[in-house]
Amino acid sequence: MDKKRGSQFKTAQTGQFSRHIQLIALNEQKADSTQTLLSNLIDGGNTEELNTDVIMSLPEEALDVNQQLLDESPYLSDTVMESAIYKEDVLPNAMIRDILVANPQSAKSDKVLNALNDRWDPMPDYMMDEIMTGKDSLGNKELLEGQIKGYKHLRDLAYNTLVGNYLRDTVNVDVNDSLVAVLGNEQKLHAKYSLAFNHLKHGDTALMREELENIPITFELTNEDQQIYQDYLSYISIMQQLQYDTINRHYPDSSQIVNLFSLVDNGHGLPSVYAQNMLKHLGFLSCYEPVYFPVSLNSNEAGKWPFDQPNYPKSSSLKLFPNPAADYFIVEYEISQSYEQAVITIYDMKGKTINNYQLSGNQNQIVLPTGTLNNGIYMVTLFIDNKPIDTQKITILK
Repeated sequence: MDKKRGSQFKTAQTGQFSRHIQLIALNEQKADSTQTLLSNLIDGGNTEELNTDVIMSLPEEALDVNQQLLDESPYLSDTVMESAIYKEDVLPNAMIRDILVANPQSAKSDKVLNALNDRWDPMPDYMMDEIMTGKDSLGNKELLEGQIKGYKHLRDLAYNTLVGNYLRDTVNVDVNDSLVAVLGNEQKLHAKYSLAFNHLKHGDTALMREELENIPITFELTNEDQQIYQDYLSYISIMQQLQYDTINRHYPDSSQIVNLFSLVDNGHGLPSVYAQNMLKHLGFLSCYEPVYFPVSLNSNEAGKWPFDQPNYPKSSSLKLFPNPAADYFIVEYEISQSYEQAVITIYDMKGKTINNYQLSGNQNQIVLPTGTLNNGIYMVTLFIDNKPIDTQKITILK
């Protein structure tokens, strides 16, 4: 690469770095501001106070408590809804039904549903059916939570792309300083392990040890995290020994191979994967691709969707992504049989047809804009020669 072209490439690379750094900051800001908004809305901004009001309420205050909870809907927390359900002397089934219907997220909470099952006066089936309609709809609280997850996902995509670009960059001489800075600012376990590996790669064992020693101090590790941490220490110890072993030219000795197999058998996170890859590279393990068999039964209740027809074998597949979707989603289909007509149909949760799309070919991906769709859950069904073959759900969160 001549000097001029090298300079142009370096400038383009720098621009890519800046763009992803800006995307990280932008989506972090959006996630934080949306989280602040949501925190101010949930239980009126004070879960402890509202929960105390419910717990301490008296039977003669039923109407006031009921109205107070409806006023804070649909942003009630599971904690407050659970307390309201247990106040049977204050809030009868009809009031609880109205409160939970106003908070669709209640139908998706095991905590709330378990509390309903514990009531001395059982909730009538028809009221329970009304509450459970929330399972197929999204309330404002869930929509904001979805937005926060979406911003965090976009932020993580930009972060991962930035780190990948730094790792692949062979032009900028100071790229490692930038990589260390990005990894150092990322307050997540995987970033700290990556930083330790990077220090080891560049021969700075003191910084590597410091980074590893800080992990159990900085993070509250679960039992599983502790096991993974110990396996990281073992794996990095092996890597460090190999790095400075000039006699065997980076080839592990018998004790190190035993330790690598032990890490594989432990099956704890990435250290197990790293050890497995090294043993495969050395010829101690064979490479193979696992074969996955389809699950014959799923957890959906029979008869919930009119197009779940077991008489038709699924000779085709249907995938939807991203899910949840914002401005668009992609329908990926593969049809393994000959046909005269194939159609994708979108339905709302009431079974109303929203749109139809004719398909051509046996395998493809089509991009479907969501501009005409409201936030919510939709069903997408693949029809082959007027027979429903596969149905998938898609959630729209704009």
